[in-house]
Amino acid sequence: MKKSQIILAALFMATSLSFGQNKSSWMIPNPAFEKYLELKRTGSWSATTVDGHSLGYLPNPVTVRDNPTPAILPDYKSTQDTMPSRFDLRDSSLVTSVKDQGGGDAGGNCTMFATMGSLESRWLKTGLDTFDLSEQNLAACHGYEWTYGEGANEFICSAYLTRFDGPTLETLDPYNTSVHTCAELDPIALIPEVRWLPGFDRQALKKAIYYHGAVFVSIHYTPDNSGFRDSDDTYYYDGTDYPNHALLVCGWDDSKATAGGTGAWIVKNSWGPGWAENGFVHVAYQDTRIASEMAYFPVRWDVSEVDSIYLYDHFFMGYKTIGVPGSNSVYELAKFTAPQEQVLTRVGISAIDSMTYFDIEIYDDFSGSELSGLLASEKGFITEYAGYYTVDIPATVNGDFYIKVKRSIEGGSDPANDTIFMPVEIYNEDYVNPVIEPDVNWYSSTGNLWFSTSEGGSPFNLTIRAYTSNDTGPRALFKANKLSACVGSDVEFTFQENDPVTSWTWDFGQGASPRDTTGPGPHYINYSSVGTKTISLIVDDAGVKDTLVKHDYIHITDHINVTVLEKKITINLGDSARMIAYGADDYIWTPSTTLSSGSGDTVYVTPTDVGDYSITLYGSSQGGCTGYDYIDIVSVNPPLNDNMCNAILITPVGNVGTYSNIYGTTQPGEPQPPGTHCVTDSTWCANEDGAVATIWFKFYGPASGIARFESGGAWDNQIAVYQADSCINIGLGGLVGANDDETASIYPAKLSVQVIPEFKYFLQVDGSGNTQEGTFILYFYDSPTGLEELEDALDGLSVYPNPARDIFHVRMQGVESGRITLQVYNVKGQLVNQGSYSDLGSEFYTRIDLSDYPAGVYHMQLIDGERILHRKIVRE
Repeated sequence: MKKSQIILAALFMATSLSFGQNKSSWMIPNPAFEKYLELKRTGSWSATTVDGHSLGYLPNPVTVRDNPTPAILPDYKSTQDTMPSRFDLRDSSLVTSVKDQGGGDAGGNCTMFATMGSLESRWLKTGLDTFDLSEQNLAACHGYEWTYGEGANEFICSAYLTRFDGPTLETLDPYNTSVHTCAELDPIALIPEVRWLPGFDRQALKKAIYYHGAVFVSIHYTPDNSGFRDSDDTYYYDGTDYPNHALLVCGWDDSKATAGGTGAWIVKNSWGPGWAENGFVHVAYQDTRIASEMAYFPVRWDVSEVDSIYLYDHFFMGYKTIGVPGSNSVYELAKFTAPQEQVLTRVGISAIDSMTYFDIEIYDDFSGSELSGLLASEKGFITEYAGYYTVDIPATVNGDFYIKVKRSIEGGSDPANDTIFMPVEIYNEDYVNPVIEPDVNWYSSTGNLWFSTSEGGSPFNLTIRAYTSNDTGPRALFKANKLSACVGSDVEFTFQENDPVTSWTWDFGQGASPRDTTGPGPHYINYSSVGTKTISLIVDDAGVKDTLVKHDYIHITDHINVTVLEKKITINLGDSARMIAYGADDYIWTPSTTLSSGSGDTVYVTPTDVGDYSITLYGSSQGGCTGYDYIDIVSVNPPLNDNMCNAILITPVGNVGTYSNIYGTTQPGEPQPPGTHCVTDSTWCANEDGAVATIWFKFYGPASGIARFESGGAWDNQIAVYQADSCINIGLGGLVGANDDETASIYPAKLSVQVIPEFKYFLQVDGSGNTQEGTFILYFYDSPTGLEELEDALDGLSVYPNPARDIFHVRMQGVESGRITLQVYNVKGQLVNQGSYSDLGSEFYTRIDLSDYPAGVYHMQLIDGERILHRKIVRE
């Protein structure tokens, strides 16, 4: 595939837009990146060792999540997957020769050498010949704000490869630190996928080396060489400084003695064969910075497999990640345009979390709110590690098409604090300057209400890509029902239908029974040995053939991981919630008294009482593997006015009362104002989830024709008023007004609307700022008086309307003495109205008639026991 044949999704400079404010910081910051910027700006960053060797690993702005505890504990011997105690890729000639990255200001290209060394080793592992790949091309063509030789990281290298800018051969673009110009060359192969292993996960590193080849890792190398022991060519660092160098781990030795203890990694450096042990060094298992970041590239495509790649994220994972607080799922949507009829073969997705679950759908139309014309789908795709993946989904596309991705992760024990993150490409002056095209990417917390990623304080691109072919012949596309399975169990393989095929030739890898077969499937293959399995399929139609080989596609193990995504489910009493199990063939749920079934991968829980309880999920698989998981169920009572038809009747008395939307829900068909700008009339903030946990009130239009609502306290909420004869008729057609934020800096909502006296209205209140739940004070007035009245009403005394022509309504909440004296004076201090009231409860109400007195300002005094409260009232 030539670069000229790759169709990048059109990238136009975004126009200047007016964005609503962003109330949340959604970035997963990497403190190492901020520290690097600080050191660089102060001139304290050390890029070379005392003996002139260049370093060059620079931290990424974001972190891969779910990292395990650093490997400084004594349990990192080779105990899993029957790994040997010593393993060295050099023994099988699966490592290419040591190179020298050079020195000086332009020599900081260690990440390029670690990246290309990993690719070269991987290709040898899959049976290909030895390749010498160009580090120069990667260093000069990555396109980030960091200049040639300044340094890089695994994400920069991954972006260059997965957008198919490389790799190319060393002979075509030889390494030369004096030449910094990018030579735009065709890739010799396509690298569509990358894995970013959890930092310090030593078993994951051993598994990757054993099955896939040498792995890119970061390390902190002491510039003064204090960590290096030249007597035995070992290295050990036990400090806390951030990584500054990239290396290639090619094996391990559990018995190797170092300054840190017993056990070491076998590491290839890029300082030439004259350094250490012919360019190699043993790094202690106990080193506190080795393998804090890791990457490898497991998949290689021939250049003929793809004619077009559609993408917007040229520098994917460019600066930060966008999150949805309080949720373990988020929806993403990308629009692409095929210039002619093409076969969509694969969809690309990236994950910032280990064990991310994806549902992918392809549509041919999007109205701005609804998708239609489903072309293909793939449900339940699971990523073992963070990284960039491609999923086989055949579909025919022509013109506009849309890819919808649902991203889910396991929920924690406290869903209120959970946040699922989307890796995105976004501007940062110190790192990357992408082009953000408007109105081609959207995201949603529900899959229904979509927000454009080009609107907001920081526009961004999603990391969704599409791969197409112009060929009209058959494509050898297939999928398995599981990528990890228990030894002795069946794996189902199915050909994914596209163009007509007359013959299929399968090879299911070592230990498969049967090993070879024909036909489209499904084929149920049983594996008798552990390890990774390489699968191949050749399809043929009248002499037109296509071959697909997936190296190390299936991992057969002696254990399984059983899980339910949501570890804690909070549900309103009487409602039901769905639970989906993953990882096994058969499942048992216990206790099953509140469940729709005690078995199966999908069950519904319907609590019968308020309270907390736990459900245990047991999973089993062919071959005898078992596993289990726990799910906490919290059953709660929703607010009384959670339902539209249970709306609470309120009157314009000032302080109506204190309410909560905690455990509130939304009903099917419940309306919500358009998500546009936070302070625009009749809208709510964009990008803040819309209606999520609403509660409802109803009222009749006051005689004044004015209804004014305000919320007390620090709660960030959003409100809307609808005119409707009954709760079943509430809809956007009756929307009278809405507000999210009072001002750009004051978040509680404030709304004043004109209403028809005696007509029925409904008030909707919800948490804003990304699904807030909490308690607030609701104020309701029938006059447009300002904030002064709201502040006075905090003591429980309200007067309305104010100003008024003659009649003033007085309401006092929280009467302390049971006896009230009410007095009104004119500006001369003369008493013009007085009344005494006794045997009162906690609330007092009366009317003051000033129709016999002239217009002007009066002073009202209310005496409640020892309390004396004052109000200024105005007769118009």
